[in-house]
Amino acid sequence: MLYAQLAHGAQIYLVAWLGLLAVIIAYRGLVSGQGVAMLSARPGAGIDAERVQMLVTVIGGAGYYAAEALKTIGEGAPVTALPEAPQTLVTLIAVSQGLYLAGKLHRPA
Repeated sequence: MLYAQLAHGAQIYLVAWLGLLAVIIAYRGLVSGQGVAMLSARPGAGIDAERVQMLVTVIGGAGYYAAEALKTIGEGAPVTALPEAPQTLVTLIAVSQGLYLAGKLHRPA
């Protein structure tokens, strides 16, 4: 029962921490004007779709993995190593990276 309470508290803390980091990064990007530049291949070129999809996929995948790991700990499973990533998640990240590389190869230099 103690592990379940600790895991639930850690999950809430993790979500709050990641949310706070996202707000800080978004705020700094908006204030400095560099927010859009991080998602663009060239200055002033606009946002690249492949960069946005990769960012969303990686952040979403990392959040899902962290939540599943905390849920496993909460169920009282012994912590001896990192849990295996689900094959679906690995495939999703691989496809996302492939789309990103394809977008980079497709764009003129």
